[in-house]
Amino acid sequence: MQKRKCTMLPTLRESIFAYNRIWQQLYADELIELPDYQITITPGQSDSFYNAAHFAGPASPKNMGDIEAVFGARNLRAGLYLPEGIMPPAGYEIVAENEEVWWIKPLDADVLNPALSEGLTIQRVDLDELDDFLKVDAVANDLDDGLVALLARLIRQRRSYENRLFIGLHAGMPVACGSVGFMGGIACLAEGGVLPEFRGRGFHRSMTCHRLAEAVQAGARHAVMVSAAGSRSNTTAQSVGFERLMTRKFYRKI
Repeated sequence: MQKRKCTMLPTLRESIFAYNRIWQQLYADELIELPDYQITITPGQSDSFYNAAHFAGPASPKNMGDIEAVFGARNLRAGLYLPEGIMPPAGYEIVAENEEVWWIKPLDADVLNPALSEGLTIQRVDLDELDDFLKVDAVANDLDDGLVALLARLIRQRRSYENRLFIGLHAGMPVACGSVGFMGGIACLAEGGVLPEFRGRGFHRSMTCHRLAEAVQAGARHAVMVSAAGSRSNTTAQSVGFERLMTRKFYRKI
């Protein structure tokens, strides 16, 4: 494959909106979009992505009034994500454990070589294999039973959506997982994880490179990946050429 002409990076807003549109297909019952922000709604789930407003810039008093009305109508506590350095509205407290690091990578360089770690094979998951994917995802990413049930329900309901799931096999045993979805030329990587006893072998890096190769073949121009602030995935992102786009913080109404 030849090099593709470099294109401008998407804006912060474009990256956030694309990622949430993809992520919502897996994790949120409802996505509300307005020009300045999005709101994800998933009753029964915790404060954080599942129930939050997502901003690329400051939240105005009018924005906050509208957002609190949306959450109040659903008997939910308002929460919001803001890029680091933007002050939250009065009456909101930070939830440090929900801090995220966002990474971005242009997909216009030489052909990505998704060379696999020794002993690992990666295959795309269909609905018949979804349970194997979810078992690995639950352990690798410490998902509780409620989240696993939510994932299973939404993936099956939204089966036609362009979101590809992959599983990594070692000696025939599912040991790694990951997904990639596409929106407006942006590929969004999510659900990456490896079972604890198989970490340190490069399996997560292999899964990441495999999904990047899928993104190139699908015609995506950029890839976005989001990790918890303390996750090992941040090291993987840097190792395959991602650059830090932003750190964002989560605040909830007191």
